[in-house]
Amino acid sequence: MMNELPPAINENVKPIKRVKKGRFKNTAEMIRTLSGDPKQAKRSVEEMRQRCLLDFLMAQRARQGLTQSDIAASMKCKQSRISKLENGQDNDLNIEDLSGYIEAMGFDLNMFVTKKGDGVVQLVKQHIYTIRRLLDQLVKLAGKDEVIGEGTRNFLDEVIMNSVASVVEASEKLEKNLKAADTGKLLPAMICESPPMIQGGPDESHFGPKVKRSLAGTAGK
Repeated sequence: MMNELPPAINENVKPIKRVKKGRFKNTAEMIRTLSGDPKQAKRSVEEMRQRCLLDFLMAQRARQGLTQSDIAASMKCKQSRISKLENGQDNDLNIEDLSGYIEAMGFDLNMFVTKKGDGVVQLVKQHIYTIRRLLDQLVKLAGKDEVIGEGTRNFLDEVIMNSVASVVEASEKLEKNLKAADTGKLLPAMICESPPMIQGGPDESHFGPKVKRSLAGTAGK
């Protein structure tokens, strides 16, 4: 039988608030609302912000059914090193470990170098420029091949729809925030919004086996 806490301790224990399912828009909001200690809540949220990349990597590892030992074998190190890495913070990661971990899951590491102090607007412009460059490479790859050209056309249609949908979604969120500005109920910002790694692409989703082999042979050129 569990003993009751001493009165001195009971006085400092605050009951857990009961909330309706789906009330919170993100984890940070939940922590701030349920925590009885604002300072501790702030520390917890900050710790989550410092682990965005690691949490993303661990989620991808779990999604693929890989263990720490699997990653360690690929990186030629001990499992304990992977455990220490996953229990650290994003700032503890070096390029070699990050690249090795990602490659162990079958992915490539792509990085952007930006000027210090660049704002979100500049980053969006840079990503748009990169997308334009990659799409141009895709068009050149298609050349005059009708089969690859048809697959590329279908993929470009998909890019257009997804791009427009993303801009419309951002515009709708902006309008909601502007309307809610007077009430002070702005939409909360996400701690770290990690989109799933893309498993496919035009080479897998839009082309046949023969064309997929052709595209794979030109990768990285």
